[in-house]
Amino acid sequence: AEVFVTNKLYEKLKEKDPNLRLAFVPNQYWGVTPTVYMKVVKEKLHPDVAVGWTGMEITSASITAEDARRFTELTGKPPGIGDNWSPLGPLVARDPALAHITSGFVDNPCGFASPESAQGAKIIEATVADFTWNPEHYDPARSFNMALKLKEGNGLSEEALARLKEAVSRYEKDLNEQILGAALREIIGK
Repeated sequence: AEVFVTNKLYEKLKEKDPNLRLAFVPNQYWGVTPTVYMKVVKEKLHPDVAVGWTGMEITSASITAEDARRFTELTGKPPGIGDNWSPLGPLVARDPALAHITSGFVDNPCGFASPESAQGAKIIEATVADFTWNPEHYDPARSFNMALKLKEGNGLSEEALARLKEAVSRYEKDLNEQILGAALREIIGK
């Protein structure tokens, strides 16, 4: 039903705006599991409607070009990345090749309900912008430090900046351990 409704919406909106671009986010917006639902998306969704995807998880620790290619095979369309990157640190583990094999990249900053979090989010979002501007030369640490320099004196206290730096340092350590653990599990087959 979702594909049918999306196609009808696309057709009606296209009558009003010939330059319309529409994206559809399926119920199965993460992973690459072949299902009847995704078969319908591949076979019936209008060819001009983009499909959103968050990577292999709802909040993916990494997004690889290979996983994006697998999604393209599953749906018949390159994914539009809807990255649910967390506010805990600079954007990491995003394959630079995604810029060439996806239909777009949108960040969905999570957890920014309070004014304090919203100010911190500007630092994180600056790293996302840096990645999307030049993914081949993106360096998370450099990007994060540049974002901190831009933000200093613009809404965050020195104490808040210090806490943010400390949290990012802990987060990067935990993330690196998770990625290493997942790689080791894959290598040893457990």
